[in-house]
Amino acid sequence: MRIFIPRVGQKVELLQPWTFKLYNDHQNADLWNGLDLSNSADYRDELIKAGDIDQELASLELINSRRRTLQQDERITEIYRIRRGQVFLGAHITLDAGTILTVDKIDVKKGSTNPVVSFLICSSPSPKLTPISQGGTYRPARRKFWAKLDDVNQIVVDPTFSAS
Repeated sequence: MRIFIPRVGQKVELLQPWTFKLYNDHQNADLWNGLDLSNSADYRDELIKAGDIDQELASLELINSRRRTLQQDERITEIYRIRRGQVFLGAHITLDAGTILTVDKIDVKKGSTNPVVSFLICSSPSPKLTPISQGGTYRPARRKFWAKLDDVNQIVVDPTFSAS
């Protein structure tokens, strides 16, 4: 295994399709809306799971009260985080091989629970990610997004790639 950490501003070309979870966050809003991910089955499934949390929370709290314990179930903690907006829901997307990304920001800090990398999509073989001005169907001007480091580590790129 080799490690490759690109510089901020460096362009990388995907050698293989990259599937990752795009989170419904304001920083991903342009790409999220441009791909109409609010209507994706993947996202609707997450909404359904999140919508059932009140009933699930009541059941878990009842179980815990019967145990007479202060031990907090991991799922209860997750439900509280969802309610406070600390857990983002998302949908899986795939960027095609040949997509060129610019590394915009690398946010990896010691002790961070959510290290992320931000990218700009420079070009893509997919019409749905190509701006209308370039013959595609993508409407928003900005194609910036962030992804979690665990997903970013699945990208296969040529570290010697140099875009002109």
